[in-house]
Amino acid sequence: MSGRGTEFEGVGLGDSTFLESHERQLRLWRMTMRARYFAIGAVAALACLPVAGPRRFWIVGFLVLVVLPYNLLNDRMMQRRGVLSPTLAFSDQVLVVAVLAFVPDLVPAVLLVSLAVNATSAVAFGRRVAAEAAGVGALGMTGVLIVTQPEAGWPTFLVYLVGSAFLISVVGGIAEIEREVRGRYIELMGGIDAVVWEQLSHSPTTGSGSYETSTSSTVPGKTELGTPAARGQCGGSAHFSQCGTGNGNLCIAWPRPSGVGFSHRKQ
Repeated sequence: MSGRGTEFEGVGLGDSTFLESHERQLRLWRMTMRARYFAIGAVAALACLPVAGPRRFWIVGFLVLVVLPYNLLNDRMMQRRGVLSPTLAFSDQVLVVAVLAFVPDLVPAVLLVSLAVNATSAVAFGRRVAAEAAGVGALGMTGVLIVTQPEAGWPTFLVYLVGSAFLISVVGGIAEIEREVRGRYIELMGGIDAVVWEQLSHSPTTGSGSYETSTSSTVPGKTELGTPAARGQCGGSAHFSQCGTGNGNLCIAWPRPSGVGFSHRKQ
């Protein structure tokens, strides 16, 4: 029941490709955990207000003594294992149902928090895991509403179901498309062995732009050649060493070991 089974399918492309993809996923999970800490603190502060009802301090205690340590535990496990467990998406639903059962009068507020939980789960674990977890939570909420029958509970719950389906589908879909595009980009850049281009113009005054003067760099297995490349023009992108001459010389670029930078030499 893992939402990250397809995230690292590009391991065969090379260690640098895999490591870059994995590091990017870790950054996403770290950002998610930081957002969760902020949300827990904000909700705990709001729960101190009288509008939260007579049980508000119980809610604050639950957030500080149960929810926060649980998130810290998952964060620590992520740092140690290098992966955020998708069980977090399901345990979140269990905690939401527990709060709803304890304070059924706060149905709108609890369901609003659950909407945010579903959106973050879709981004962190994918649509499938988020949808499964939301389904588990919806079953628990249905049971609570049947027993407690809070005022306006059912209309609010139905709106919540529609909103959750929309968020998981759209937000999760956007996140998955972005991961796919990023994966293709990493695959493309990781598969490049060398890039060659030539300056054809002796007086580079037209074209896409000029490059700053740069010196050639060493790459393991390659020999540093040439002198600082003169200002010139040649097509390229931010991932290419800025290299060019005005006398028709040839520039060759090799990827660095990380797969995202290029060294060059002038021939």
